[in-house]
Amino acid sequence: MSWLNFVSAMAFLGALVGLLFAVRRLEPHWVSRDGLRFIASAEQVDAYGLVEGRRSEYRFSIELDGTIWVMRRAMIGYRPKTAWRAEGRSDSPPPRREVFLLRSLDDRASLLAVRLPSTSRAVQPLTALLAGAEPLTDPDGGTW
Repeated sequence: MSWLNFVSAMAFLGALVGLLFAVRRLEPHWVSRDGLRFIASAEQVDAYGLVEGRRSEYRFSIELDGTIWVMRRAMIGYRPKTAWRAEGRSDSPPPRREVFLLRSLDDRASLLAVRLPSTSRAVQPLTALLAGAEPLTDPDGGTW
């Protein structure tokens, strides 16, 4: 094996490892115009605040009654929908992020920590749910 082949193979492997690291750091995020449907990363949390497993991609849909329907992404497609309610918001989220805590309506012990960019359109409806308002109206009476 020549010196050039060895160097190019190491450069290729280094680039591959760098890309894998970059992909793991990226978080999926998409929001509809009204902010009521979005895709974000989240992780299951137990009653003591300890993470149960790794972060996954979830699809969220906020209903007018405040129910949040959640589907977890699987290897092929999505898992069945489950109903959740907004429970709280992190006091000290990571930089440029917001973390919301959801509680399952089916299993009251299940919690889900949802990570969103702080500039996301989904932050306003979730904040309105925590304040007890309807998700479609802001405090001034308009819509988002």
